[in-house]
Amino acid sequence: MKNYLLYLGVILCLLITTTTAPVIGIQQVGLTSSAVILLIFFYEFLLVRKTLQFGMFREEITIILISLIYVVFQAVEGNLDTFRLTFFALMIPMILSMLLKIQKQDVKQKIKTITLVFFFLECLLAIYERIFSINIFPYTEEVENIYVEIQKWDFRSSAFLGHPLMNALCVSIIVSFILVHKFHTLFKLFCLTLGVVAILCFNARGASLIWGALGIYYLYLLYKSKGKKTLHKLVLVVCCIIPLLYGTYYLMFLTSLGGRLVNQEKLMDGSAETRLNVLEAFNYIMDYDFWFGNPANYLVITKLLGAGGVENSYIVWIIQYGIFFGIPLIITLSYLVKKYLQFYSRQQKIFVLAAFVLVGSLNNSLSGTAPWIIFIICANCFQVTKKKMSGKNVHELILHK
Repeated sequence: MKNYLLYLGVILCLLITTTTAPVIGIQQVGLTSSAVILLIFFYEFLLVRKTLQFGMFREEITIILISLIYVVFQAVEGNLDTFRLTFFALMIPMILSMLLKIQKQDVKQKIKTITLVFFFLECLLAIYERIFSINIFPYTEEVENIYVEIQKWDFRSSAFLGHPLMNALCVSIIVSFILVHKFHTLFKLFCLTLGVVAILCFNARGASLIWGALGIYYLYLLYKSKGKKTLHKLVLVVCCIIPLLYGTYYLMFLTSLGGRLVNQEKLMDGSAETRLNVLEAFNYIMDYDFWFGNPANYLVITKLLGAGGVENSYIVWIIQYGIFFGIPLIITLSYLVKKYLQFYSRQQKIFVLAAFVLVGSLNNSLSGTAPWIIFIICANCFQVTKKKMSGKNVHELILHK
């Protein structure tokens, strides 16, 4: 029974978002999506185990403690609304991380299946929205009331997770773990293609460029690993690489799917300039808030910058938590990622870190909850062999036949 509740909790975390919840009549989004996870956590650690192994959960406990100290500090200062933000953005992912670490392998296998189903649904919904230029779960209420005609290439799918860039990052994370996991090569190629097409549907230029490079690198590893026979390599090029490259060219340049990446006269548009000018956000922060944080500043700074948001995850963390709390949080989160990837090979780390940290660093998506939920689920359930591997074994794992 407990395992089925955990599966339900994971499904709710993945599907109940600020955009899907209103459509199905749910008002308390955070509580609904995390209630089951919290229930199981309290059962496991307060009733069953009754103790915490600090060494096993060092990073998670540290982040929770920093979050609690921050909430108490802000409450003393009269900022009572910070608890909700901190609880759902930081504590829930850490609670999920602790909970998944203690699960048996068969439970993790089922959660991996749930994640794959979510991945397929997410990508297919993005493609459907892109084809028909309609958002099933609109990111903003104003989408249906836009008076200026949006060109087809400028449309952005919103799928289940709201903001297109948030969706692109989460899809990117899952694809990277699929590529380093021990799936069949054809399945990996299918997921890679599906994921890249979905990222194009989200019109995420940075993620598209990064996955263009990662895709080429993966095909290089695939070509390099296909035995010593020239005939095998020739068949690989003819049957896989050439059609894939042609399909990419066709979708990017001969249809509207290339979006802002190829349809604008220049890449340095207002969105790109906003990312370059993001440091100006500090001009609008008082010294006290700079050191100790104030989430209320975010919307004010966004308006003063004349942008849709502060397009840098690390600056968002500083705005919300200040230098005093934000820097320790960023450092501890970095150690958490490092710990999860400690048994990964160099090639595997390239895929995961580029897909997660690099893509997320191009905008403010890393400061959201969903990418960390996705990363933690994948890191626990798409596991690699815990041993040092030779170059040959690395290729066998990344490019499993």
